[in-house]
This record gives sequence, structure tokens and C-alpha cells, in this order.
Amino acid sequence: MRPEADDLAWYVADVRDSGLEAQIKVVTLGDDDLPGFLRGLADDFRGWPGTRHWRSLEDQLRIEAA
Repeated sequence: MRPEADDLAWYVADVRDSGLEAQIKVVTLGDDDLPGFLRGLADDFRGWPGTRHWRSLEDQLRIEAA
């Protein structure tokens, strides 16, 4: 079931590299569709023109893919 536009969804962003670890809980609205954004990147894995963007509701996490 897909969340409604006014439903909140929480994700945990976890980054690890060479001894660095960072984690933050981010909140989005149901219609922000992070799973759909990531699915679109996977579907177009050979590339696309321009840059695609996604951001969390309170701007704690931004994703740019080119």
C-alpha cells in the first residue's frame, strides 16, 4: 500500500567510509516517493540526461544523481 500524501514516512540515512560513520533519521511526506525515485534510477541505470533530485521534507537529506 502506498502512503497517502499527508502521511509521514521516516527513513534512516546511514553513511560509512574509511572510519567515518554518520546516521540521521529523516522525515518525508507520503507523496515524496523516495522508493519511486530510487526505482527510477535503477530502471535507467544506463544513464539519463541532466540531474535528478530528491530531498527530505525538512531538507536533512538530499540526493542528486547524474
